[in-house]
Amino acid sequence: MVPPMPRISLCMILRDEAEMLPRFLAAAQGVWDELCVVDTGSKDATVELVLAAGGTVTRSEWKDDFAAARNASLAMAHGEWILVLDADEVVSPRAIAEIRRVVGQADVGAATLIMENRLPQGHWRSSRLLRLFRNTPGIAYQHRIHEDASPSISRALQAAEQRVAHLSARVEHLGYSLDRAVSRQKRVRDTRLLARSIIERPDDLYSWFKLLEQARFWGDRALSRSTAQAAVRELERFDGVKLRTLHYGSELVSLLSEALHRDSPEQALRFMNDWWPCVMPTCASHMRRGELRELTGDLDGAQQDFAACLAVNDYSGDIQLAVERPRLGLVRIAMAQGKIDLARVLVSETLELNACDLEALLAATVLARSTGGEAAIKRFVARHVKANGDSAELHQALGDEALLSGDTGRAVTELALAARKSTDQRISLRLSQAYLADGQVGQARGLIDALLPNVPEAALGLLMCDLLEGVNSEIEADLDPVDADASLREWVHLVLKHGTRPVVERFKQVIPAVQEQFPWLAIYATPPPANSQPEAR
Repeated sequence: MVPPMPRISLCMILRDEAEMLPRFLAAAQGVWDELCVVDTGSKDATVELVLAAGGTVTRSEWKDDFAAARNASLAMAHGEWILVLDADEVVSPRAIAEIRRVVGQADVGAATLIMENRLPQGHWRSSRLLRLFRNTPGIAYQHRIHEDASPSISRALQAAEQRVAHLSARVEHLGYSLDRAVSRQKRVRDTRLLARSIIERPDDLYSWFKLLEQARFWGDRALSRSTAQAAVRELERFDGVKLRTLHYGSELVSLLSEALHRDSPEQALRFMNDWWPCVMPTCASHMRRGELRELTGDLDGAQQDFAACLAVNDYSGDIQLAVERPRLGLVRIAMAQGKIDLARVLVSETLELNACDLEALLAATVLARSTGGEAAIKRFVARHVKANGDSAELHQALGDEALLSGDTGRAVTELALAARKSTDQRISLRLSQAYLADGQVGQARGLIDALLPNVPEAALGLLMCDLLEGVNSEIEADLDPVDADASLREWVHLVLKHGTRPVVERFKQVIPAVQEQFPWLAIYATPPPANSQPEAR
């Protein structure tokens, strides 16, 4: 007699998810036998949708604690297995079939799923998460936010002598686009909960790690640095052996090096090397150290780290981090060493993985120009479009290459095409820089005005427009002062390095008037060497 298939309890915590639930429920049909939902205060149709789907709902007051809500949903479950998903996660038919298959294996006690987040330029950010496990007494979540049940699951697996399976099917996560995060006020909520967790348990390095990730996601340099300084004091209380047991240990060290020494690759590299013996290297840590070695001129060391990143055998499923980025690091090194044929092969391999990778497309166009000029670029574009179709990323790469070549008119044309094909406002920001470098100050100003509400760096472009037109400027930028200074330097460098001669000469004339506010402009005030600027166009 064939034994019955194990029952799966799908456990969720929800609040005002009526927008996302219909799509979630339609996709998740067949993956659960019991739907257990803790609702933390919905005011929309969330509860009604769950009940209509055959689920059970427990209403619970929100207590600023995701782990507590998760544990309340686990307490509702009667199935032999528990699956944990959120309303903004879409399960594929392949994932459902794989989940159903693995729960029937007697030696398996838990399983990880690959969660994918769609990013611009054809990228996906993937992470492997422990979301499926047997309904065993004692399993519970911890941490107020970014809740984690893996320690208790590990204990249950050891006791039952069972293993973790790593499923290959993917679940698409829709909830971490920046716009949706803003609409949900995630920044304020997540930062507050992490800060509260740290106050309650300052020795919990996991919360420090997640707060650093939060600061990086939002580009909050002040929060990043203050968090890193405090986290290092806690980190120094741990011995190296304990740090090595943390699955996020190397990523924590990488984040700390970036937060503390963002403007000094030498110091950041020294920090990473000091802690390197205490962590288990991962793709992310090898990639970070390789980039730092590259910035400090240690190309051999960078090459070793990029190669090590490619060789790391983990279960992240993140092709961009594990394959594309290190391969492009090797491309940059090959180009720096004059190994053009090797660079071309590596770029071609990267584009086979992701035809929209912007850095690979830019490298391909630069390599084409270096070996065959404009004709070679046209041949590359024709082959690429025939094989992969047209894309915003291709035109953005062509625009960036044109700027590097000093052809600001062509840069404007290509970047305008890219902006029309994409909703990514960073492309429009680049287009405004090309307009400015080409002397089309009015066009640049109009585009910058439209970008200001959502792109803080655009404010520095407005300052550049005012300077070139001799207009008094009063701007406000939602940027850390250091970031604002770095952004202005980028605008100035682009105009003076790649702008037309009239634009360069006009900007040099206004430098004395603002040099007191920006003393570093003095390096641009000296006359350039002969023939260093493009001819007027």
